[in-house]
Amino acid sequence: MKKGTHFHWTTEHLRWIAANMDKTDAEMAAHIGTNLFRLRGFRKRQGLLKEHAGRIQPGNVPHNKGKRAPWAKNGACKRGHFKKGGTPHNTRKVGDRWQRKENGYTYWRIKTTSGIEYLHRYLWAEVHGPIPPKHKVQFIDGNCGNVTIENLRCVSMIDAMREAAAKSDYTARARKIWKTRRLNIAKEVSKPFTIAA
Repeated sequence: MKKGTHFHWTTEHLRWIAANMDKTDAEMAAHIGTNLFRLRGFRKRQGLLKEHAGRIQPGNVPHNKGKRAPWAKNGACKRGHFKKGGTPHNTRKVGDRWQRKENGYTYWRIKTTSGIEYLHRYLWAEVHGPIPPKHKVQFIDGNCGNVTIENLRCVSMIDAMREAAAKSDYTARARKIWKTRRLNIAKEVSKPFTIAA
């Protein structure tokens, strides 16, 4: 049957498909005289779904359950498996330090017994005790690479926000934006215009 031509489904087709659901879709399509995809679409529209419906049914037992894969006994597959007690080549030991880039800043990290921590927070906690809640450890000179106890301070989140707001001059920035905007408007207005003929 040519593509784009309409196939007229009849009640006899429906009855025959319902009676022969054990056949494959390709066999049914060949018997009826249509293509496979039209037959599948018709079956689904009529609610004639096959038992497996393309899915693994609950309670299905795989054919290879309990059997070992023949390729896993020897060769490269066996050599590549992790051994018990073995560690990957990139495992970090307690006390290891490394740099990591986050949000454009490079921070030092350290592996501790409790996990991975920022080095500056770890140093502060070692010297001054635990960091209180809603507090952060800041670098006094602003250099994240200079991790010494003399360059660290513990500040509450509120104080850190106030200091950041004081550093940035909002009024000067607003004036600059306003001047730029007015200048762009003036340039736009002063452009010569042309009349379309």
